[in-house]
Amino acid sequence: MGPIAPAIGYIAAAATVVGTVMSYQQSRRAASAQEDAAEAQRQRMTIEQNMANLKVEKQKQEQIRRARSERGQVLNIGATTGTTQSSGVQGGTSSIMSQLGGNLSYMDTQQANAQKASIFSQRANAFQSQAAQHSANSQMWGQVASSAYGTFGGAQQFQQWGKQMAGSGGSMSGFSSDFMSPVFHKGRY
Repeated sequence: MGPIAPAIGYIAAAATVVGTVMSYQQSRRAASAQEDAAEAQRQRMTIEQNMANLKVEKQKQEQIRRARSERGQVLNIGATTGTTQSSGVQGGTSSIMSQLGGNLSYMDTQQANAQKASIFSQRANAFQSQAAQHSANSQMWGQVASSAYGTFGGAQQFQQWGKQMAGSGGSMSGFSSDFMSPVFHKGRY
């Protein structure tokens, strides 16, 4: 029975190492998946921003078309009535062009603000991805520490058990029923 105690200690140590390695691999895979998700989110936001830019450009073109049409109508009326050089026609066309300039300026400002919001959203996603990575690393190192503590604590228990087994001729007398509870019943294995 003497050689069994060290063998159990080695098995427990090996299981701890395997569990730690697997935990580390899974945390790395999770971190990689989070990075992939963040990249996909950035790509989606870039596409959405491009679509919004195209929509704004189309709206600008429509504003320019409408302003040209309205200006042409005013000039046509002025030409028909012989008042092309009048202050009313000149003021009307200037007003149309001023409104166009204001509308285009507003659209440019909205577009710039949307781009800034997109950039900040992408930065927030990057920070969330980093936070998730740090959390995964923290959990992994916590598991390593817990496993090491459990292994070394278990090794001491096995050493004591082996000494008692050697001293008692291999019998299990003198051990309490909760001897293994610090090692195996606290959720470590």
